[in-house]
Amino acid sequence: MTTEPESGRDEPSPETVAFLIDSGTFTEESWAQAVAAVARGDLAARERKTAQRALEATITSAIAGARLGVGAAEVERLRSTGNLYAFRSQEQWRYPDWQFTGDRQHPLLPHLAPIPPYDSSNTDHAALAALSGELEAVVTSMTFDPMKTFQASRKQARAEFLKQGLAPKLEALVAAIVPPVVL
Repeated sequence: MTTEPESGRDEPSPETVAFLIDSGTFTEESWAQAVAAVARGDLAARERKTAQRALEATITSAIAGARLGVGAAEVERLRSTGNLYAFRSQEQWRYPDWQFTGDRQHPLLPHLAPIPPYDSSNTDHAALAALSGELEAVVTSMTFDPMKTFQASRKQARAEFLKQGLAPKLEALVAAIVPPVVL
């Protein structure tokens, strides 16, 4: 098998292409299809469309405050404590719309707990680290169709995790490590 080449180039080197085909990530035919899609501009267009859709599905801090019935300081506090998701775009905080319910009593969806830092002395953390190596080995042994969506590939990987009995182990370890959130 070809060893993995160094990264950092704009276009893949012949060694990278050989690695991708030898590793089973692509077939020669699927690689040719992917190259043709990039040459047509399909990938760049998809990236722009995805970024545009993501930005369109957000609101400003002022609108978030109005939806929650709170002022700017409270919106900032909620964001900085992880109780309100946001990202920066053009020097401005943007808040994904999906987290707002429209219900005046419960205006936000319950949020995920912050992920605690890795603790090598915690047996659950060590077990999760070991399991992640198993999951990675499963994924790297699979062949994914580069013309399918990320969601389709994720579904394919999850089905394989279930088939091999790894998904329940993962869910149990995550439940043991990440505490439930009460807002």
